Amino acid sequence: MENVADEWTVEEQPVAVLGRSGEVIGSEFAYVVDVALAPDGSIVVADQERGRISVHTAEGHVIQAFGGIGEGPEEFARVARVVVDSRGRLFVFDEGRQRLSEWTLDGRLVDGRRVGYREPGRMIGDVGQFASGAWYAREADRMLGAEVDGVARDTVGFVTLGEGFVVDERLTDVQGAMATQFLVEGMPMMRHALLTPRPIGVAIGECLVVGTSEAPSLEIVHRRGGKKGRLLLEVEVSPSGRATRREWIENTLAGIVRVGGEPEDIEVRMIEEIGNSVRMARSIPFAHAIVLDALGYIWTQDYQLPEGAGSGNWRVITESGESIGTVKLPKGLRVMAITEREIIAVGENADGLEEVRIYRMDRGSVGEARPVPSGCRPDRKGPAEGDGGWQPRARPL
Repeated sequence: MENVADEWTVEEQPVAVLGRSGEVIGSEFAYVVDVALAPDGSIVVADQERGRISVHTAEGHVIQAFGGIGEGPEEFARVARVVVDSRGRLFVFDEGRQRLSEWTLDGRLVDGRRVGYREPGRMIGDVGQFASGAWYAREADRMLGAEVDGVARDTVGFVTLGEGFVVDERLTDVQGAMATQFLVEGMPMMRHALLTPRPIGVAIGECLVVGTSEAPSLEIVHRRGGKKGRLLLEVEVSPSGRATRREWIENTLAGIVRVGGEPEDIEVRMIEEIGNSVRMARSIPFAHAIVLDALGYIWTQDYQLPEGAGSGNWRVITESGESIGTVKLPKGLRVMAITEREIIAVGENADGLEEVRIYRMDRGSVGEARPVPSGCRPDRKGPAEGDGGWQPRARPL
């Protein structure tokens, strides 16, 4: 299969757009954080800024919209994830309220429960399902105090969720996305966007494949506990240096120009000071994001400076870590899901509002599903009811 993905093509224009201005309520988006695909072909979109969940047809028309920002039983504080299982049940994780609620696709609230530890402890930052429908979670990032001129790296844990969405077992720990550069009057200051590695990963069958974006070596952990080995990705890692700092400064200034014209002198000096003084990781992250597509291929998005939406270049990798080529996508997209023949991604329209775009993809003659890694095959006797049907994810877990 050497370099077969180099021949895969994605059409430049989307075949459908969700979020066109002026259709009906629920059709416009401010900040989309997740997209889920339902068994009936409908598409569920989570808008974090508006606290709204909307259900659309595959052609982009709004079927239903519900929620809103608030503290009521049918409102959300900070939506972080939507999951639709194979039975059509919709689950919404509200990170702000640490709540996982179940809904019908027509917007009716079925149940809602708090997610987390039995005793007060660290907050949960994200959730997901294994193939059997069992739930897992990632702890939320936090800031740590650092010594003068030092950097403190956070560590986040991946855990399973048992009955009542209570944390059951700790699976593994990886370095988090938050780093503290220094203390100012006793308060930690967050490190800026200069190559801070962050946790990345995907759920494959009954395993989590997780690591950090600084090294293409991912740990394979079964949901019942026990490490199944490591997945070594055929991806190059480049060292950082003076040229990296210069690139970060130039691209950051160019981004200001694209949005609002020429930057003020004080803005230029501030960005140059940050770019030349903030501590930087020893290597450039090998990936901005990672996603598992519907056929079991792992896609890693090339990193670019400054971080932004990431590069339009995506490397395709098999379950054994073999790189089989690169697929080029339109620029400025945040990919949410990859099906057998489509890319579902978030972009920005001319009015500055976000929209969900569906692009057609041609894989040529390569259309077979990849096998699940040894020891990670779906377990139909898990504690969850029914087959969860893991949905592809682009955002870091």
